Amino acid sequence: MIEITCTSCKRVLTIDDAFAGGVCRCQHCGAIQTVAARGSAQKTTAGAVKGPKTLFENKARSPGVASGSGLEDLAGVIQSSSGLSDPNLRKSPAPPAPPAKNLTPLLGLSAAVILILLVVLVAMAFRGGSSKSDNGNNPPTAGPSDNSASLALAPVPSVPNFCGLVIDQPVVVYLIDNGSSSADNFDAIKTALFKSIDSLGPDRRFQVLFWNPDTEMYPSGQTTFAVKENIDAARKKLQDVTAAGSTDPLANLKTALAADPGQIILVTAKAGDLDDSLVAKVQTLRGTSKARIDCIAINGVPGDTVLSKIAAHSGGKFVPLSEAQLKAFSF
Repeated sequence: MIEITCTSCKRVLTIDDAFAGGVCRCQHCGAIQTVAARGSAQKTTAGAVKGPKTLFENKARSPGVASGSGLEDLAGVIQSSSGLSDPNLRKSPAPPAPPAKNLTPLLGLSAAVILILLVVLVAMAFRGGSSKSDNGNNPPTAGPSDNSASLALAPVPSVPNFCGLVIDQPVVVYLIDNGSSSADNFDAIKTALFKSIDSLGPDRRFQVLFWNPDTEMYPSGQTTFAVKENIDAARKKLQDVTAAGSTDPLANLKTALAADPGQIILVTAKAGDLDDSLVAKVQTLRGTSKARIDCIAINGVPGDTVLSKIAAHSGGKFVPLSEAQLKAFSF
C-alpha cells in the first residue's frame, strides 16, 4: 500500500500499489493526486518536504476562460461522469406520482343509482298511502248527505261487493232488471252478479231475483248461504237467463222484502225511463222493512230523480255506472 498526503485537504491517503506512477482522486475532497512510482521515497507528513503539486484542484473557473492543462479538463470530465459533482444525483429520485383517476363515470353511475332509489321510494310511498286508504275495505263512496256513490274502476277482491258497491249485511237480495233495455249489457251484468256472489263468503246468505216475475230465481222462496255448491247451482240455473220485453220491479221487490234482507241491490239499465210514481210505490211496499235498497243505474246520470230517491228513502246508495265501468268490474 502507498500512503500520500492530499495536496489540497492535507489528509493522509492510503492508495493501492496499482496506482503507483499514476493519478488518483482524494476520497475526502475529490482533488486529483499524483502517485509516485514504486521505489520512490514517500513523505508521510505534511511538514517535512513539500509534496507534489496536485494536477487538479476543484476550483471554479470564470465563464469563457479555458483551463490551463488538459488534466484539469480530463478531471472535470471524470468528476462530472462520476456523479460526485452533482449532489442531486446522489439522492434516489422520488417515484413519479400515479396518474389521477377519472372519477366522472363513477360519479355519474352513483347519481343514477341514487335517482332510481328515490323513484322507487316515492312509488312505494304512494302505494303505501293507497293501501292505507283501502284498509277499511270500502271503495270510495259519497258522504252521509249524498246517497250517490262514485266507484273506482276495480273493486277490492277481498271485500263483498257488487261492482264496487260494498255489501255489509248478512243477507242480501239481488233484484236484476232483465227487460229489453238491459239486453246490450246483460251478459256483463250476469258476470258482475256471479263475481259479487263469489265475494260474499260462506257466512252470508243471498238470493237472485229478476224484474220479470216469470223468470227463474235462485233459490226459490228463501235465501241460501254463499258456499261453493250453492254458487255453482246458481250459475247453472241462471246462465241461460236473457233480457227481453217490458219489466216492472214491484212484483219481485215484494218477494225480496219477504226474505227479510238487510240489503237489496237493484240493477237496471232504464233509469231514465222510470216514472216518478215508482218512488211512492216502493215506499209503500217497503213499509216498516229495515232493508236498505242500493240502486245501480247502468248508463244512469247523477241527477236521476227516481232511483236516487228510492235509495235515499231507504238509507241506500244510488250508483250511476257507465258501460265501461260495468265491463271493468265484470271481466
